[in-house]
Amino acid sequence: MLIDRAEFALECVSQAEHFGVHPHYLLAVAQLRSSIADGRAGDRVGPFRFTLSEWNMHRVSAGPEVRPAEIESWRVQCRVFAVMTSQTQQRLLEQLGRYPNPTELYRAQWSDNLVEVHQLAHALRLALNSTASLIETASDSRHDESTAAWAKITEPEDRPPVPFIPIRCDANFAVTAPSVMSRLMRDFGFTEFQAASIVGNLGHRFGGTKLMRETRPSSGTSGDGWAHWREPRRGDFEAFCRNKNLHPTSDEANYAFLKQELQTSEHQTVPALKATTTLNEAVRVFDALYVRAGGIELDSRRHCAERALKAFRMEPHLDTGDYVVWYGTNRQLVNPADIQQGYSATPDRETHYGWCRVFVPASHRVGSLGTPWWQRVWWTDDRPKLLDTTEKTETEFWKAISSHLHRIDVSERHAVIFVHGYNVSFQDAALRAAQIGYDLSIKGAMAFFSWPSQGKVWRYAADETTIEASEDVIAKFMVDFAQKSQAKAVHIIAHSMGNRGVSRAVDRIAALAKQQTGVQFSQIILAAADVHADTFRQFCAAYLQVAKRTTLYVSARDRVGEASRWLHKFPRVGLLPPVFVFPGIDTVNVTNVDLSKLGHSYVSAARCVLEDINELIRYGSPPDKRVRLQSEINQGEQFWSFRK
Repeated sequence: MLIDRAEFALECVSQAEHFGVHPHYLLAVAQLRSSIADGRAGDRVGPFRFTLSEWNMHRVSAGPEVRPAEIESWRVQCRVFAVMTSQTQQRLLEQLGRYPNPTELYRAQWSDNLVEVHQLAHALRLALNSTASLIETASDSRHDESTAAWAKITEPEDRPPVPFIPIRCDANFAVTAPSVMSRLMRDFGFTEFQAASIVGNLGHRFGGTKLMRETRPSSGTSGDGWAHWREPRRGDFEAFCRNKNLHPTSDEANYAFLKQELQTSEHQTVPALKATTTLNEAVRVFDALYVRAGGIELDSRRHCAERALKAFRMEPHLDTGDYVVWYGTNRQLVNPADIQQGYSATPDRETHYGWCRVFVPASHRVGSLGTPWWQRVWWTDDRPKLLDTTEKTETEFWKAISSHLHRIDVSERHAVIFVHGYNVSFQDAALRAAQIGYDLSIKGAMAFFSWPSQGKVWRYAADETTIEASEDVIAKFMVDFAQKSQAKAVHIIAHSMGNRGVSRAVDRIAALAKQQTGVQFSQIILAAADVHADTFRQFCAAYLQVAKRTTLYVSARDRVGEASRWLHKFPRVGLLPPVFVFPGIDTVNVTNVDLSKLGHSYVSAARCVLEDINELIRYGSPPDKRVRLQSEINQGEQFWSFRK
């Protein structure tokens, strides 16, 4: 049965891009062996005419999910043959010191008599010529840099063109590389380019984490792991995995063994690499001392290293002392030509997205943004500092968050959104969000939405107007986080006047979050809420729709809340008495543990409150299961307070 030739050619291009082989070769082999036909010919099956024994030998390299029965699928055959070709190509590259030509590849792959040996070059030439227009059309339909490098093959005895950027060091590699580089820099003190040279060398060999094992290496034994370790290092690697109870294909096992080797048997590599001053030099040194591939294809290794370095610099990462917070804001830029000047108090019709890097010093204390200046004269400066701000398009922003979360353990993929209150600048919001995220040990995505507060005590009335005008964008930011971030759970922390934006938006969130994402928010935490009590009560039912649990922190010592009550002549939700209680929402009195002068910033400053929030985020525990809380009854209504 004939296969749609154009569709088959597209599949060849797709698999070739993924595994770093030539798509025209894949297409020509199928033409040579079956005229690109499906079905059976004797004991051989599909377009590449695998026997069942050949299939079972090679399918495992394409992934454990490939089953014996899938020999009948021409798409799966294309994938398996691409993997088979990639491994054979790598083996011949090491033997020959260059990429093999199509004739050499075919001879190394097939030992059957479908084509007579003395006729192979001629038969391949005919197959290449007859599929030239097909591969050109398929490649042209993929408008990217990678396929442009794959010119058609015209002569089977000539070496085929090599891609400028090895495709196996692309998408998956770019996701893995930054985290591995960060660990190398932390553990060994390498510079960015030195760490990139290691990742680039390994990426060239391990195929972007896709080819973890060579099935037919030249030594006759299998090569395992990132560096395709062979005996005796292969045995050492497998013993290491057994002793540590690690799976040999896991990133954890591979990095741990790499680290051990660089600290012990391969320790001479570290000072030599640290002495390098350029990326090219570092790639050569690591190849010579650690990989020991004899300098083969250094250009390919260098391109992988460049790709790693670019990915590291493009995406946020956690260096020692640095903490990344993601943001959305409807403030205008102070200077559109210089993002580092930050955002102003002027509202913008456009929402801006990006991330900030905040340095958190080792002397940082939980709940603190730093000691007063007169204490810093004699002691260490313990203030967090905003290092830089990176603005991205909305699409780039969500892609970067998703990529970041993909690199960490599933159990840590929590996202927390902080919505600040009145009298807060953009920089203040970034520092406070970083402090909260750092103290809560949020490894996923700590985010904040900064609405255009004037950042002045006397501009309270202006802030009231601005937060009301920001309802739509706050709601969109929350819903988009649930829909686009790929977080395991999304939590909201609203403070002070920020509760108005959340509360007034919660009705549309209640509708949109379910309709658009099918996912509720996990924990919604409302602290020191500067909201009219009756107005808030109108939205309580919506909170029950949106969140798995809503927690309301209140205090009798909130001086800002008292001022707001005096100004508005009506009770505020975050201030007691009276205690605001609504069925299904957990009210927690923090008066016993808030020792600050104004009694308003306990959500970020009181250790007990932060510990309680951490328990909410990690475990979703109800108040009767949280050891710091005790039950109280007021006029027949239950609420909670911290134990003294």
